[in-house]
Amino acid sequence: MRITDEQKRNIYSLVCERLSANEDNLRYVEDFINYKNESLADTLKNEAFEEDEKGNIAYYLIKNPDGKILFYFSLKCGSLYESIKGVDSLERIRELYEYVIELKNEPDLNESDRQAVESIIERIRTGKGLIKNDLAKISYAKKGEIIKELEKHRKMI
Repeated sequence: MRITDEQKRNIYSLVCERLSANEDNLRYVEDFINYKNESLADTLKNEAFEEDEKGNIAYYLIKNPDGKILFYFSLKCGSLYESIKGVDSLERIRELYEYVIELKNEPDLNESDRQAVESIIERIRTGKGLIKNDLAKISYAKKGEIIKELEKHRKMI
């Protein structure tokens, strides 16, 4: 089945607009009806504008040239931004990981400390987190260094 020229004109005449980008949308929303699922219309009329302005959920309206809303879709913005916020945590984890790698390569590190540090490296690398037992295995001097470094990064642990 081919799309006709008339259908193409109709499709290209549609406008996609963010709900909160235009105050006139408040008026257009009141006229929106969905006979198959009334809760969709209720969501758009009662919750969507506030959620869109707060940035929790982005609502996009598909309107005809007269401004009538034909349908809408939404994106959960938090899902998009969590990964961006996570970049800071990943950077802190990377810094801690690099510090512990450097510590492992110190020539004066005894074998017991080296094994404990390797265990810490593996827990960071696999995302399992650190446990007190890992730190308890490290000698007092090295433990002080690691604890100092962990304090800088404690929000991620």
